Amino acid sequence: MCTQLAVDGEEIPTSPGKPMPVTLPSSERAVVRIPLSKTAFAREFHLWRMKGKLPCASEAEAFEVARRKVTTKYGAAQVMWFHSAFGKGYIAGVTRFAEKNPDFDPSRPANEETNPFFLWFDAPEGLVVPIILSVDTFRWNPKRQEGLRVVANILTRDAGVIVPPEIHGREPFFMRAEDWLGGELPVRRKG
Repeated sequence: MCTQLAVDGEEIPTSPGKPMPVTLPSSERAVVRIPLSKTAFAREFHLWRMKGKLPCASEAEAFEVARRKVTTKYGAAQVMWFHSAFGKGYIAGVTRFAEKNPDFDPSRPANEETNPFFLWFDAPEGLVVPIILSVDTFRWNPKRQEGLRVVANILTRDAGVIVPPEIHGREPFFMRAEDWLGGELPVRRKG
């Protein structure tokens, strides 16, 4: 993963399986740590493809659908997200986020001023990063039908909306928590 977040000043690499501090409305806005999905940055395309509707109404339904949809067609055991998404959450307190510098030169030492690996941007004040909760395989055992877990999927938006167009488009999507939890899923902007 290339995006890195700073939450309340602490830098958190968004690496696959890394627990992220997610706020869930069902837990009275308590923060829980949920692992990030390995394909988090492709998920919003599936979301819009589903016309903004979460395919499962509950966590139990998502687990049931996920068990039926486990496949090895595309490599290791996996569950396609759009069959098993069931809820919304968000990452609060994001103060900055970083993208991999497209001009980074691996042949030279990384240097924050002359050859930075990351380019840092300020997050919009008062906004949160929306999260879609889904079920994914985790040490899946096909005989026991076990090894599913809830994962967090960061929504991102196209390059040029928040960051300069030369950044490749994995920057997080920001919106007000109330709008995210109370309304429909966001409509993808064109252009």
